[in-house]
Amino acid sequence: MKRIVVVGELNVDIIAVGTDGLPVLGQEILASDIAVFPGSSSANCASGLARLGNDVLYVGKVGDDDFGRLMTRSLESRGIDTGAVIVDTSIRTGITISIAAENDRAMVTYLGSIESLSMEDVDGSLLDGRDHLHLSSFFLQRGLAPHYAELFAMAKEKGLTTSLDLGWDTFGNWNGRLWEVLPYIDLFVPNETELAMITGEKDAEKALRKVASNVGLAAVKLGPEGAMALSNGEIVRRPAFDAKVVDTTGAGDAFTAGLVHAYLHGLAIKDALDLANACGALCVERSGAWTGQPTADEVRRFIDEHRHRQRK
Repeated sequence: MKRIVVVGELNVDIIAVGTDGLPVLGQEILASDIAVFPGSSSANCASGLARLGNDVLYVGKVGDDDFGRLMTRSLESRGIDTGAVIVDTSIRTGITISIAAENDRAMVTYLGSIESLSMEDVDGSLLDGRDHLHLSSFFLQRGLAPHYAELFAMAKEKGLTTSLDLGWDTFGNWNGRLWEVLPYIDLFVPNETELAMITGEKDAEKALRKVASNVGLAAVKLGPEGAMALSNGEIVRRPAFDAKVVDTTGAGDAFTAGLVHAYLHGLAIKDALDLANACGALCVERSGAWTGQPTADEVRRFIDEHRHRQRK
């Protein structure tokens, strides 16, 4: 069991599924269901890591409201330590409204607590005795952003490995001190669009090579096309698994959790990408980012069954 610290944003997801496409201004569409789920990219990843059997401590901030209580209860239900989650009476917990259409989605987010976490809220002693530090939503965590390099440098000094899942830059800058942070990152996991935006390179392989010299291991999420990584100068590609898509919310975070887990347990890159792809595939088959996240046994069975079908 690996001991992991996740420093991140906290918000709920309000998800509409079963729509006939995405909304158009001035028009109304219907959904087959709308529900409230625990969300936020960092928390999604933390939940996925806990489901895979890791010991996870969460560092974050919520408002003193029902959504904040939902988030802390949800983390605790996964066995995640919430002792470092701050309840701030001066803010409201963040909210993301997600419209899940076939193979895609559109989102609207109220930042609230998402941008409120600061370096003052992160006690360095929380890293003591831990194996790994993970952070997602690099661009949205604006309160913490000026001190990202300091945070990751501290983790490295204490002997932790590190990982970063980039996320979309709603503000359109696509820098945000990223290049000064990357040298402290052991595992970098953007998706194809994010990687293109930060490198200016549309070809995923070329873009991956541009960032690879700055990090320990770079992998890129390719959605329905699977994933690709650069390992020891060699490109490794692995296809996605077949899945019946219900809701793509959290699929990338499930992938990241699988890849971080595989990385920490020393899997070869090919097997690590397969495990991550399987986590993503299982996630999309159910509504909500957490509902379909697998245990280590479930993901192994899924991969074995898939390989068995391939041999037939």
